Amino acid sequence: MSSKKFKKNRNNNARKNRQLNREGLGALQKCRFFVYLTFVFDILMMFYAPIAHLFGAKETQILYAIMLMIGAQAIVGSMHIVKYMTTVEIFLSGREKDYANMYASRARFCVLLQFFMITLAIINHVKFDSGIVNMLLSVGGVTLVVLALQNITILQRNYI
Repeated sequence: MSSKKFKKNRNNNARKNRQLNREGLGALQKCRFFVYLTFVFDILMMFYAPIAHLFGAKETQILYAIMLMIGAQAIVGSMHIVKYMTTVEIFLSGREKDYANMYASRARFCVLLQFFMITLAIINHVKFDSGIVNMLLSVGGVTLVVLALQNITILQRNYI
């Protein structure tokens, strides 16, 4: 009687673990989607003046809208990385857990550093209005996107 109960509990635990693992990987896929959107908006930030002329809007409105989108996606992407680690951390032990924490921390750092770079871009636009600095910040954002995607890919494919 007790062995049947143990088997039933073990099957329920395995089902719950699979569900948590799927939830964690889903959070990582959402984070990847937000990072791709950040990449698109980083590219758009390089060409905000022609976009403003295309739509007949002020350049500052377009630039601030793009910066707002990048900042929001950076925050949401970081939250999804945290959700991934809290759900998948249960299955990992020892070195795997340490490596997963390291790669998730790197990805979260790259995503949050984009938020800091957007703050620098706003300060640049308000105080200095330098196009070269704005372009360099956009290129830095694209580089951070590539680094974040590299770490997310390592986490998704379990190369740990």
